[in-house]
Amino acid sequence: MLSIVPLIVLWLDLMYGCLLNINASVVAARQTWPPQGLPVSPDIAFNWLQVITNGLMVLLISYVFMILIRFNWYVLHDKFWPITLRRLFALCIILAFSLPSWWQWGLAIKDMLEGRPVIDWHNKRYLVVALMMPYPAALCLWLLWRRRWRRPAEPVVTEVGEPETPLITANSQLKSWY
Repeated sequence: MLSIVPLIVLWLDLMYGCLLNINASVVAARQTWPPQGLPVSPDIAFNWLQVITNGLMVLLISYVFMILIRFNWYVLHDKFWPITLRRLFALCIILAFSLPSWWQWGLAIKDMLEGRPVIDWHNKRYLVVALMMPYPAALCLWLLWRRRWRRPAEPVVTEVGEPETPLITANSQLKSWY
């Protein structure tokens, strides 16, 4: 359960940023018009275009976080979790979302060792998010590694000596929408 807390914090920050973006666009739409006439239409269009793309990004990241949370549950309970094309794309999106932060933290540590100031201690929200950004990629790679190297269920040997198939096999798993 604690392994999903950083994902929830990152998701809440994404939602908060999206709400701030919507608020900024609504405030910009409420501003008075310039004295020479109507406001410039590209400003209005680009404000809402940014809200739409930000909202779609939040929806996509929410969906892939949900898949990662479900993958985490299946691996922690030693259940079979087939990697379908949709799940594979979701895991790739998680890696694309989170792996650049590993690179940035590596550069930041290198700069810190050289004596340059790199961490801004004044904005706690950005610092917490920056500290948690590498986590989704680490969790995804750890779950993939654990899924790959876990031991399969041992077949049960009956009195006759023939192996009996376990009750839960790959074919009898519940098919989920995710």
